Amino acid sequence: MELPDDSVASKSDTDCPSEDDAVSAIMNVITPAVTIPVTPEVKPTRRSKRLSKRKGNKTEAVNSISEPENTVSEVHHEGGADTDLDCTIKNCSSPEKQLQADDKWVTKISSRKKYSNIDGRQTSVTCSQAASIVVRKDVATAKYDKLSLDSNIIVGNLEESKESDPVKRHDHDLKLVSSIIRKMLPANFPGVSIKKLIRIGKRDDECSSQRRLLKVVLGSPDERNHLLANVHNLAGSGISARPDLSLEDRLKRKEVLSQLETRRKNGETNLKLVGFQIVRSWKRMLPRPVWISQTA
Repeated sequence: MELPDDSVASKSDTDCPSEDDAVSAIMNVITPAVTIPVTPEVKPTRRSKRLSKRKGNKTEAVNSISEPENTVSEVHHEGGADTDLDCTIKNCSSPEKQLQADDKWVTKISSRKKYSNIDGRQTSVTCSQAASIVVRKDVATAKYDKLSLDSNIIVGNLEESKESDPVKRHDHDLKLVSSIIRKMLPANFPGVSIKKLIRIGKRDDECSSQRRLLKVVLGSPDERNHLLANVHNLAGSGISARPDLSLEDRLKRKEVLSQLETRRKNGETNLKLVGFQIVRSWKRMLPRPVWISQTA
């Protein structure tokens, strides 16, 4: 029996494929090589940048709205990566503070939203808003005063009753006002209606010659206008009648009256008050017209 040659045996071993080669050959048959195309890099345009920026702003706004009122503050650690710190700190009082934990300095930034107690909205009023509120209130008050004073007249230097009973004093004032109104009414005007009679000021029982101003509240502004148009009929009686004024106008009138009194004390004559101004009145040299005929 002949033994196989060593050279032949080694040759046969080299000609047989190995197990790894067989597996790789089978895989190549099952899954062929696929080439993946490489897409070229596209540079972003201006429009795409604007759109991405808008989306980022919207997401930030939504996140800020969705945060609760008592949010947890973030902690940014300044040390290395090997530190293990708690990344949340609750109920922070100050917006920015330095804390020390494990011999490492950390920065605490509070994102807590500060709102007022009323519906979560701020209630602070700026100076301009406060000024506008005051102006509107003053305008409304002025309009109300004007509407409430349109049908009033103030009668001055009218004799006052000495009775202690207020009903008798009211009847006395009503009789005097009725006689004065009859003098002031024009011939073609039927009459006026009186709603109220009010004495302005505090009554002094010790003063016998006290004559307080009398406010007469009429039925309509037209009645007041007709009476004031014929106030010249009271000339020589010593009784005055004027329209009712607001507080601001009364202060102006009071100041002008003090100036008028001072000028009269200094010797000036023929002065009278027209509105809120002091004017000089001249007497007529010819009180009645003089008839001059053609022949002497």
